[in-house]
Amino acid sequence: MTSYSDVCHWKLVPEYGVSTPWDFSLRYKMIVGIPEGGGVGESAVEVAENEFSLLKDSSYSLFGEIVSEGERGNIDQSYYFYGVAEGDLNVTRYVFVGRVKSTAYQIVFDDRNVGNNGEMVPLSAFQNEIDKINSRMAIDLGVWVPD
Repeated sequence: MTSYSDVCHWKLVPEYGVSTPWDFSLRYKMIVGIPEGGGVGESAVEVAENEFSLLKDSSYSLFGEIVSEGERGNIDQSYYFYGVAEGDLNVTRYVFVGRVKSTAYQIVFDDRNVGNNGEMVPLSAFQNEIDKINSRMAIDLGVWVPD
């Protein structure tokens, strides 16, 4: 089996009105091929399921306080976290962990804006952006990643 992975960072200007773009990072691992030994061992999907679990478990440490968490999305596996970033009470953080076929990924949005009276950016603002990204991820990974 072969795996491909990367971590990418961007700035995102969300539909939600903010004065400073969000920090946006994407970490992914794609598993392709069949197990060594002609099919004996874990499948690519099983390896990606394990990677999903590792990404999900490691996401807890990114928060000082988690306000909300749960499943989300129309993909094979998904989980989100929403709250205050570890080490910076002025950062509202949203982390999404997903899996489509044999690809597991983690998306982190950080809003560094101090809202009205120090309020957090609403969960719905992050979910609006993640829904758009996941819609595209489901289509692209569904087409390009082998079964």
